[in-house]
Amino acid sequence: MHRAIPSGNGRWYFRYTDSFGKRQLHAMGHFPDLSLADARSEAAKLALIYQQDRNLKAVLQEQEAAREQTRRQQDQARIEQERQQANSAQVTVGALMDLYVADLKQRGKVSSAGDAQSVFTIHAAHLRALPANALTRQHVTDTLRMVVESGKGRTAGVLRSYLSAAFKRALDAEDDASIPAGFLIFRQAGLERNPAAETKALTQFVRARDRHLSEMEFRHLWRRLGDAGIPGAALQTAITLGGQRIAQLLRAQVSDVDDEGILTLRDPKGRRTEARLHFLPLAGLAEVLVNNALVRARELGTTWLFTTDGDKALHPDTLSHLVGDLSKVMLEAGEAATPFQMKDVRRTLETTLSRMGVSESHRAQLQSHGLAGVQARHYDKHNYLAEKRAALIQLTAWINQG
Repeated sequence: MHRAIPSGNGRWYFRYTDSFGKRQLHAMGHFPDLSLADARSEAAKLALIYQQDRNLKAVLQEQEAAREQTRRQQDQARIEQERQQANSAQVTVGALMDLYVADLKQRGKVSSAGDAQSVFTIHAAHLRALPANALTRQHVTDTLRMVVESGKGRTAGVLRSYLSAAFKRALDAEDDASIPAGFLIFRQAGLERNPAAETKALTQFVRARDRHLSEMEFRHLWRRLGDAGIPGAALQTAITLGGQRIAQLLRAQVSDVDDEGILTLRDPKGRRTEARLHFLPLAGLAEVLVNNALVRARELGTTWLFTTDGDKALHPDTLSHLVGDLSKVMLEAGEAATPFQMKDVRRTLETTLSRMGVSESHRAQLQSHGLAGVQARHYDKHNYLAEKRAALIQLTAWINQG
């Protein structure tokens, strides 16, 4: 049935008698949107339904309800799929790497964070898109093999170590309240294993360096550092303080030097949740160098003790590059027998202090290493300032001999 209106448009109806004997009209659509042919086809379908059940309205309402339920289910499925996709993006290997690097920074392990970020970016970028719970031991082994075969066995060991540590943080998060909540999503997404820890340790590539500078090499280095500006003075300070770690020294601020001439550094190395306070008495050449740094910092109006422009602290890489450059220059000048690195300078200082008769325990206190044992952490509360001062005065006397 077609009912026309003056505008020329109209509406198609299907007319029927319901189960109560009442005449009913069912609107099928508008003309011309619904053509005559389409209206006839729709009427034929309705007639077929009507033959099976005269209560056409109820049948059509049930069909519409069923279609609406299907639409809702499809919408819910789509939303769930989108949620899972979003969650998958948050629980990839790359997301875990990034979270672990941020976690290291949060714990004050800035140097380790930089190392982890670098090795992840250079050697494991192809793993980033994988869901963390889909990474297998074979994935990790193949990745480590590529690094080893490129001639970087030690780097492969470093990559394995950082990957394993990242997965361990995620696995331990449920039971360890000190681990940031961001790690919890990996367990919730089904992470159950540490694929990096399942690979064989690459201990054959871990070779302890034993390079240390001879006395003559050291004196050539010391002289050249005196001509190397602020970075050279910073490294001389690290030396006169007994071979302090550069990253820790360069984080020092003016407020870390107190009125009694004590410099406080912060040592975050190891498994500490908080950095260990490392107290160093300013004695001998160290006192002169730190006082010079204090004067310069105040002139620049900066809080940083070691800075070139006052805006930011010197970066450890600046000093590492300086040592590398001086190593090359000294080799060419015949002042060094073999190349040396920053860590070799620190080793040289410990060797020198040992030769002077400074005990192993006092050297450990001075350089803040090997102090993670139960005895050192919980029972030995002596500050060793007198012993450190005596060692630094001895060291100054030795340096001044040249």
